[in-house]
Amino acid sequence: MLVVGVSTSNLIIQLAMLLLHFAIYNKLANMPISRFASLAIFVVGLTASFAWAWWQVGLFARSGPEFKCGLPILGIYGVTIICAAATSLLSTCLNALSFRSYPKPRSDLRILELVVLAAPAFLAALLIGAFLHGI
Repeated sequence: MLVVGVSTSNLIIQLAMLLLHFAIYNKLANMPISRFASLAIFVVGLTASFAWAWWQVGLFARSGPEFKCGLPILGIYGVTIICAAATSLLSTCLNALSFRSYPKPRSDLRILELVVLAAPAFLAALLIGAFLHGI
């Protein structure tokens, strides 16, 4: 039987919302900790979502006979992509707030950092759009 780990993705979302709450209401965006928090959310979010997918696919592979429908695998990968996109979007927002607080001659490496943090959310939006469009 396939065990869907709703609690894992729910925990990631709750952690992201808690950090966003602190960033907005306690003005962590003006501190260097928001850049660290954005990178930590990015790394933990991607690692946790892909580790969850790997674990769920392993459970599915051990669950029964050789011939199986592939729709649960598609669902597992869909949830993984959505969780990775959500954590990527949150980390991009926090890093953009931190980026705006720096003085005007900003480094090109910081812009590259923003692009790298936003890449999973952009790719997930393209994949979900292609899936909904029927490609």
